[in-house]
Amino acid sequence: MMLWRAREQACNTIFGLVDDSYKWVQTLKVELLERNLGSHITYTCDSSDHSFQRFYVSFKVCAEGFINGCRPLISMDACHLKSKYLGVLLSANALDGNNGLFNIAYVVVETESKQTWSWFLNNLTVTIGMNIEPLAFISDMKKYLGEAIREIYPEAEYRVCIRHLWKNLKKKLSLQRWVKTLRFGFDCRKCLYKH
Repeated sequence: MMLWRAREQACNTIFGLVDDSYKWVQTLKVELLERNLGSHITYTCDSSDHSFQRFYVSFKVCAEGFINGCRPLISMDACHLKSKYLGVLLSANALDGNNGLFNIAYVVVETESKQTWSWFLNNLTVTIGMNIEPLAFISDMKKYLGEAIREIYPEAEYRVCIRHLWKNLKKKLSLQRWVKTLRFGFDCRKCLYKH
């Protein structure tokens, strides 16, 4: 325990307190925009106590790279942050011509909700526009994401990653029900191909 406290104290001495870093959000935004002209970077704070809520970053080169060189398929993902202040990191990624991951935008938000996904997608429309057709989104069954996509990108397709769907079915169904479900699926496929 003493080692942990010593480590914490050393980090605070070298890097400063985490609490103090939130005071630098406006400066960070200005600095990023000065060094990356044409990028879309924004943040929000709580109106009552001016505490940090969300921070959106999409560099101009990433937006142009997606528009000019990537497939119109955006993978949306969320990762819960584990620290003193928690939060969620949301990201929008695509595949480039070499099947490599290509980051379009990311945002740190307070929780994963329809409101935060909508805020992220609204900022994404500013970044890449609404006129990309056909456009499709894929995710691993994120809560509220489908509703937000239908609201903001009504013409876009939204699908769930089959690997995550399979894992969820496997986790929720017993082995016996799982085998029955697979047999039913194969029987349906045979019926379709016969007719």
